[in-house]
Amino acid sequence: MALHDHVVPLIVEGRTAELAEALIDLPGYALTNLPAGCMGPALDWLVEAGRLDEALVLYHSAHAVQAALPLPLSLAEGLAARGLDDQALDLLKGWREGARKRPGEYLTQADALERLAGPGAALPVMAAAARAFPQSGAFASHNARLLLETGDAAAALAELDRGLEADPIQPPWVRGLRAALSGAPVTLGMLTLELPLDLLGPGPLLEILRGQHRAGARAAALAGLADGAAIHDAAAGPGALALMLAAAAPGATVSASDPDAPLAALAIRNLAANGLAGALTGALTEGQGASILITRLTEAAPEIPASVIRLILEPAPGLSAPALTAHLTALFAAGFTLDLAAGGADLVVLSRPA
Repeated sequence: MALHDHVVPLIVEGRTAELAEALIDLPGYALTNLPAGCMGPALDWLVEAGRLDEALVLYHSAHAVQAALPLPLSLAEGLAARGLDDQALDLLKGWREGARKRPGEYLTQADALERLAGPGAALPVMAAAARAFPQSGAFASHNARLLLETGDAAAALAELDRGLEADPIQPPWVRGLRAALSGAPVTLGMLTLELPLDLLGPGPLLEILRGQHRAGARAAALAGLADGAAIHDAAAGPGALALMLAAAAPGATVSASDPDAPLAALAIRNLAANGLAGALTGALTEGQGASILITRLTEAAPEIPASVIRLILEPAPGLSAPALTAHLTALFAAGFTLDLAAGGADLVVLSRPA
């Protein structure tokens, strides 16, 4: 029976273990003309079975004879799990190196490299994608995001301009990012915001432009919101969340503050430009009567006015487990209970009786 005829039934019938065993026994030259769909399942099965070294030998044998190979994600993850990040990175970088790939293959490879080693590792792949598909606005905007996150705002702006010239039909966040990098006001729906990169940083700026800005806190604040509720955002940043809440809940009173003076000044300008002049306050006090408080949770104990009955906490990156435990213990003693349904990995929501 020809090798092809032997392998195809194993693929079709899902007999992956037998397929893997058959392939690892073959000499390299025999892998050249195998069906395109056979290597991926075999490699994945070997990695899952703890046979990473055999999977690597099989992959490199197939790679050497230019056999059809999928992006070796499971292999790279297995190497990274062993602490062999450099080998994992080389494996992903070397996949079909120099070959023209399909659009989705460039994106999949770039995303895998970014997850493993950050945006800088993905840049060469997306640069190659942009050269292969110069009329693709999507590749240009993806490349611009990577450039921005690696600190090259000027190159990101140039790439955005190139992409918009090649393909003017782009998602709103692309034009918003171009405006922000050019120092112009950014239009987000009915809002007009000043979003300077030097104050916000790439991550928060992109989250705002893509509608992902503090999405968990926004949803938790609006859940079951009654008319007349008073919401205070004590980590206002550019004021985007306060404006979104005011637009979504016109019956609520929304105010904001920020301990960072430059951000507080930015929020004042943005709130005033969108009809919430005077909504920015100083430090929250009991006299303000907010019933819902959104605040950042740091090592220092948060200030919680007696009027607050719903507390939405955004843990700061790197918050220690002992500090979090101490904060929660104090809040439980103050009558708060956890709202597990509303919380998440990056959000702690508590409530107490009025």
